[in-house]
Amino acid sequence: MGVFHVPLLVGNLKDGRTETVQALVGTRAHYTILPKALLNRIGIEPLWPMTFRGDMGEPVKYDTGPAELSLGGETGICRVVFGSEGRFIVGKLTLDMLLSGSRSRRRASRRRSSGAASSS
Repeated sequence: MGVFHVPLLVGNLKDGRTETVQALVGTRAHYTILPKALLNRIGIEPLWPMTFRGDMGEPVKYDTGPAELSLGGETGICRVVFGSEGRFIVGKLTLDMLLSGSRSRRRASRRRSSGAASSS
């Protein structure tokens, strides 16, 4: 699979401030990682410290907090990691949450369409 970037709308749940960024789709990252400066600028506060494994397996602590994220027309509240400058990565949990919603709606829409056709 190739590397690709997507537009990601990042929003503050409290006052609605937003910013759109180009983020790498990180199929190996569980959480979405965004620069701490970006999250601070739009007013997202760190609420939960978490420990992750660094590149060499060492424990590394990062702050995390809630953000409203929009991707491909789908919006949800996700935990984001306060990362270093230049790190814009959409994690697997965000992708699963946002994209599974659109898949569920497509399936429901197909069921409604097929049900309506068979009842005529």
